[in-house]
Amino acid sequence: MKKLLLTVTALVLMLSLVGQIVAQEEEVLTETFTTESGDMSINHPEGWEIFSENGVTFLANVGLDVFNEDMLPSDAILFMFLTPDALTTLGLDVDGPPLDIVENLIVLILEEEAEGGTDISEPEEITLDNEAENEVLITRISDATADGFVGAVKFDAGIIGVAAIASPGEYEKAEPTIRAILDTLMLQEPATVVVPEEKTPPEDNAVTWETDTVTLTADNFYIQANGEIFTADVDDIDIDGDPGSDEYTTLEVTWMEHDVEMRLYIYFEADDEEWRAFEIRIYDGNDPGEWITWESEQFSAPLGDSYTVFGFGRQIDDDRLDFDGLEVQAFTSAE
Repeated sequence: MKKLLLTVTALVLMLSLVGQIVAQEEEVLTETFTTESGDMSINHPEGWEIFSENGVTFLANVGLDVFNEDMLPSDAILFMFLTPDALTTLGLDVDGPPLDIVENLIVLILEEEAEGGTDISEPEEITLDNEAENEVLITRISDATADGFVGAVKFDAGIIGVAAIASPGEYEKAEPTIRAILDTLMLQEPATVVVPEEKTPPEDNAVTWETDTVTLTADNFYIQANGEIFTADVDDIDIDGDPGSDEYTTLEVTWMEHDVEMRLYIYFEADDEEWRAFEIRIYDGNDPGEWITWESEQFSAPLGDSYTVFGFGRQIDDDRLDFDGLEVQAFTSAE
């Protein structure tokens, strides 16, 4: 079931990992997320994390990195929504029957899965509890790693592909929250927005930052803060860090862009077996800058190895950190 992340995300070029949040026993949908183009919106509980790009939106109550593990933590819930544009990018016919979309998404999700290891139910139709009473075609999928469904939701403006997974054996417990969130899903014709070129995120802004203890490379990097795009593509950039000890070090990148000082700090710790990035901070694009901080474990790797991921992102409101093709190794001086 974790192929839902590994396969579909790679095809649309946008895996992102978000900070871990503790699930609530009673979920109240107090927050609303709307895609940048304005075509899709969804309500969700406070504290849930969202990553959205290229028409694909992930919504989770735990860090997306845990969905790459062999077993999900208890109470974990993850949604993935694909707008008509994203489905078209995957080569799916958005004008065809919803069943075709569901079946093709299942093929993508189950790619490389062991034969006979996944239970797939017959498709069934449900109706959203909203004013339009939108029809949804879903197919339940479950295996030893997760329980969930793959579906297609029909709107006047098109079809949204959707998938939701929960911890093994926990789907029935999570279903009221899953259904409540799904009932708020909306799709409309996207607004036409003209974005100035200087405020458009780059696609090939490669970076290489290295200190005595940390090496970071990425195929693309940017920070979106205070309505500006920061790329660190400047002549004068300070790449430093606290060398610390065998158990602690940092990567600290500082530069001037758009007439303000920007900073990206990553904090690392290690034991005898692995190293971990336990905190990431960026400046908020103001003068003077204030910190935007993502705490708790961000990523990790065995000591002496690097951490690699197709895409890595963090977002709070409109402020965003994004890497594509990220590779990081900490405590390189210990080798």
